[in-house]
Amino acid sequence: MPLVIRGKQKTKNNAATGTRKYAAMKKQFWDWYRLTMRKKVGEKWIEKQTWFEVCEYCKNLNGQCKQHRRQSFSFAYYGVSFSKVKDFFEAYRRRFGIESSYRQSHQARIRTCTRKPLMRLFYFALSILMRNCWLEFEREVLLADGKKKQMASEYVSFKHLLGIIRRMLENFDCNFSPPNCSQTP
Repeated sequence: MPLVIRGKQKTKNNAATGTRKYAAMKKQFWDWYRLTMRKKVGEKWIEKQTWFEVCEYCKNLNGQCKQHRRQSFSFAYYGVSFSKVKDFFEAYRRRFGIESSYRQSHQARIRTCTRKPLMRLFYFALSILMRNCWLEFEREVLLADGKKKQMASEYVSFKHLLGIIRRMLENFDCNFSPPNCSQTP
């Protein structure tokens, strides 16, 4: 998972502290980090410590987005083994696609209080279907061979598309009413 960058920034006289020191190094490496939590319970302070591994991956932007600098990515992990830092970064990049697809399907999920598993599965499948249709629309209509056909101002995000569908359904005149959640099946 991405490492939360916390700590003091680098100054003239002092080095960066906390996890901020990893982003300031601008080089690739593996390291162990000790996270300390202090909590006051009554009159006493309790201190808990945990250790985890840190992976720092850096890459040069080389004019990408009109920037020429070194970008760093910090990850916290435990119990995973990779031989190269780049392999770790690529594995997380693929994992990020899975997480964002689940987040988007959750945005389209129909909220229900029914206890029927088949109905809940149907609603989840419907949200996945909506997301996949949007992805296909984005690939075919908005993007062509990796190049955008439309301007960024005309781009329709998945969340915006869900809002359009919601407004259309609210304006649609029908006598459908959702099941009453107070009734037990």
